[in-house]
Amino acid sequence: MLPVNHIDKNQIISLVSNNKIVQLKDNNINFSILNNAVGTDRFFIATPRSKNKIITFPANEDIVYSTNYFSLIKNIKSEFDLVESGYRIAEITRTSLNFKNEKTSYQSDHTLNDPEILNVISAVNQDSVTYFIQSLQSFQTRFLLADNRDSVASWIKSEFVRFGFTDVVLDSFLYQNIWQKNVVATLPGSIMPDRVFVYGGHHDSYSSGNPVTFAPGADDNASGTAAVLEMARVMKLKNYQPECTIKFITFAAEEYGLWGSKHFADNAYNTGMDIKLMINHDMISHKYSATPFLVDINDYSGSDAFAGLAILSVANYSSLTPTNGSFNSSGSDSYSFWQKGYHAVYFEEHDFSPFYHSPQDIISNNNMYFCSEVIKSSGALLMTTNKMPSSVNNFKLYDTGNGHFILAKWTRNSETDLSHYKIYYGQLSYTHWEETTDTLLYIFVPTSGVNYNVAIVAVDSSGNESIRVERSINPNVIPMAPTNFIAAPGFHSINLLWNKNPELDVVGYNIYRSDSLSGTFTKLNVPLISDTLYTDTSPASSIYYYYKVKAVDNQSNESNESSVVSSRAVTLDKGILLVDETVDGSGTFLSPSDQMVDEFYDQILEGYYHTDYDIVAEGMLNLAVIAPYSTIIWAGDDYGNYPATSQILNTVKQYLSFGGNIIYSGYRPARLFGGNTSNSQTFQPGSLMFDYLKIDSSYYVNAGRFKFASSLFAQYPEILIDSSKVHPSLNNHLIGVESIFPNELGTAIYKYETDYDSTSNQGLLKGKPVAVEYIGSDYKTIILSFPLYFTHIEQAQSLMNYILVNRIGEATDIEENIINLPTVYILEQNYPNPFNPTTKIRFSVKEKSNVELIVYDILGRKVIPLMNEEKAPGVYEVTFYASSLSSGVYLYKIKAGSFVQTRKMLLMK
Repeated sequence: MLPVNHIDKNQIISLVSNNKIVQLKDNNINFSILNNAVGTDRFFIATPRSKNKIITFPANEDIVYSTNYFSLIKNIKSEFDLVESGYRIAEITRTSLNFKNEKTSYQSDHTLNDPEILNVISAVNQDSVTYFIQSLQSFQTRFLLADNRDSVASWIKSEFVRFGFTDVVLDSFLYQNIWQKNVVATLPGSIMPDRVFVYGGHHDSYSSGNPVTFAPGADDNASGTAAVLEMARVMKLKNYQPECTIKFITFAAEEYGLWGSKHFADNAYNTGMDIKLMINHDMISHKYSATPFLVDINDYSGSDAFAGLAILSVANYSSLTPTNGSFNSSGSDSYSFWQKGYHAVYFEEHDFSPFYHSPQDIISNNNMYFCSEVIKSSGALLMTTNKMPSSVNNFKLYDTGNGHFILAKWTRNSETDLSHYKIYYGQLSYTHWEETTDTLLYIFVPTSGVNYNVAIVAVDSSGNESIRVERSINPNVIPMAPTNFIAAPGFHSINLLWNKNPELDVVGYNIYRSDSLSGTFTKLNVPLISDTLYTDTSPASSIYYYYKVKAVDNQSNESNESSVVSSRAVTLDKGILLVDETVDGSGTFLSPSDQMVDEFYDQILEGYYHTDYDIVAEGMLNLAVIAPYSTIIWAGDDYGNYPATSQILNTVKQYLSFGGNIIYSGYRPARLFGGNTSNSQTFQPGSLMFDYLKIDSSYYVNAGRFKFASSLFAQYPEILIDSSKVHPSLNNHLIGVESIFPNELGTAIYKYETDYDSTSNQGLLKGKPVAVEYIGSDYKTIILSFPLYFTHIEQAQSLMNYILVNRIGEATDIEENIINLPTVYILEQNYPNPFNPTTKIRFSVKEKSNVELIVYDILGRKVIPLMNEEKAPGVYEVTFYASSLSSGVYLYKIKAGSFVQTRKMLLMK
């Protein structure tokens, strides 16, 4: 599941790990990496508040991404400059948004034109609204950094007290080490006091010029504060008693980033406050033309039903005309609540004030009738939703499998006055409905194989219906094809995984396999597979197998086939895979052509059978590509070109975990395998660099000049840069080589050598390690931070021979066996024996033969085929990996021509 940190109608912004990026690529999901973040980075959404004005950003801000609706900013330099430029800003939380992404609607007209609601909103008074806005304007400024900010909050509190509220608090929080105060007045609910509705707007203001001394903010946002005060006043005046608790809140410090609402919403979420809806008001008093009087209803994902109900409230309880406003607006306090998973609706003037953030935002430039009508509309929405039951939770539909019955299930509501549930259903519209007091219902539908829409509402004893929760389902006789079918390499196996079918009558699955996409698919299982995973333990080495899965119901009906997937097993028995990461260059200094690189590696690997894989031509590696090979030689010989780290992390980790070996030679391995773009980096436990490659840190100097690598360990040969391959201006040196330092499990095997003094920039890396090896019993890695292509070819060949034979233990095609060919077939005793978990099996072939080497358990059952292929005369060695097997005696048997021999071995864990 992809975490959502911001969303608009066309795109999602998500803060993800490298592992999640790998998953996105594996599932062929299109995305763009906007920025590589570190833990201290903060990201903000900047929204241009003016709808009719082109706004430019301050030059010093780091703009990561921009659309027609918002911009993403990294580590804001100045809130003042952004607000002065006409932007509203809100921080993106590093945790995923918590909203429910489900389809909802509201259709009932039972609560519209409600006499109780009409009685309350009839008391909304233009003179009272005028008094509130004029009083707030008279403070001269309500700017969050002005000295009178406490006086503003205290005055608002005193007004709530004057209305008769006894629970009024100043909710304090720090912004830039300055105390700010939200004002919160609570009207307790009579039936469900633990359920809360928030009715709010911000009371701070901003203006061009000097906002510390003058920022009248009549429209922005004395009008929103007036809405909160006026609705609180009339509810007390009319002795309105809500069923659920209402919190009337005016927020501080909105203009510089929604800090007041963020403070309250964060605390509400952390303490488990059950907020059913937040109704926000921001700039609701500017209107000059006679007709029509338009008010925007700004919608948020998951709150579409409340936005629809807000539109109905405007149309039925005011003289205004509702219009659809912006989507998921980050420009006002409702955004803070939506970020925490609360439903939100945001009322805003449609005709945007030309006096926004200016000294002319005064009451005489605003329309008190328009503001009062907005207050009536939002107040009606507040009372309508307050008496509605909560929407039904965990509403799910199930296909029973006979094509005519749908099972609907849900969780019981907690309302004390709940009467029953009403379920609507139909194809294109809701043409039928049924009622029940239970939490499940079987629905009969006449036609199978077509889509049905189903919705549920809770109904209270007064007949009030909740918001509808909607689902759709296609009931069928034949099961649907299984979805999300995945094939992944295992050790001498292939693991298959798929989603469980939703039909209630599905009893199992059949798996089909073919060795080609166009070939015949054969069923692998005999009894039905009851689970949603299956391991194929019979794949041969190197072969790609193709799979499909079908669901089977209790009438033995088999579904259509799933999508076809393919993979191959990890066998580590096919020798060397040369991975060429190098981009085809011009053939000049530092830019070798693809042909030049290929010829170089063909020569230094002479005597070794190897397979080539070109990343540029064939795409990024996955585990299935490298699964058969015992050793990967990875070459990166082009300066400045690096595949994305996220694309290779999991593949390399999995390969090494299975016991594969990796030799890397190229520029900046810390960038390729560690994602490090800085000149120095310390790698932490849990990273590929630290845990798998045994590298603790890296250090890079742009001016560094590398001439040769001198050995620090064992019999590694000295390696010199070939002067014919570097530009003469570099004085026979190579640029781009970094130093890599081993952790306690790694070993430094080469150090950086240069003709430059270690006190100069060119020689700063002198004597520091440039290669790290790990020769473990689990796997082996050798990481060279210099590209072999630029070294003398004879030395590179000598180095590669030493690594492959003496450090890795890779078999050659030639060696001494050609001189002294075996004269008999021999199966030698494995070594070591006993073993845990790996051992080597050596055998001799006297003439060209098909060789089968198979491991059996003590009862004679086949465990793992190690080899089944034609071999020339020679001596061979196979590594047997038994990490997945239990302790005990095993047999290994060879068949070569007419030669057959069996030996025992003991696995002790």
